[in-house]
Amino acid sequence: MNKMIRGFLFSALATVSAVSIATAAIDSVAVAASQVITLQIQGLAQEEAMDLEHGLGAVPGVSLVKVSSDLGVAVVVYDPVQVKPDLLSQKVQEAGHLASFAKANYKCPKCTAAYEKAGDCIVCHIPTEKV
Repeated sequence: MNKMIRGFLFSALATVSAVSIATAAIDSVAVAASQVITLQIQGLAQEEAMDLEHGLGAVPGVSLVKVSSDLGVAVVVYDPVQVKPDLLSQKVQEAGHLASFAKANYKCPKCTAAYEKAGDCIVCHIPTEKV
């Protein structure tokens, strides 16, 4: 390979690496800025879980919502600058359900979602750990 082509390829590779590093840094900042909250929800039927998931997901600042009617919980990943936990609880109540913040007896070691009882995290699908 001649020097000109090698130089071009090296330059292109360096640019791709720099962009990849910058993107990873931005992603880690976005993840670090997010918070996770677990809401206990009373009276949630299985057929209502998807509607509640969509409703909470439509709130500006919410990046992920997982709802389990079996466990009676909603795990919400949100930007605390854009939305407050009380607003999320209010949205659940507006949908006709009683909501409270989950007691953190167990937590997911990966996403930090809180649960009252031991089991698998509904977001990460890994076992929770005693707090």
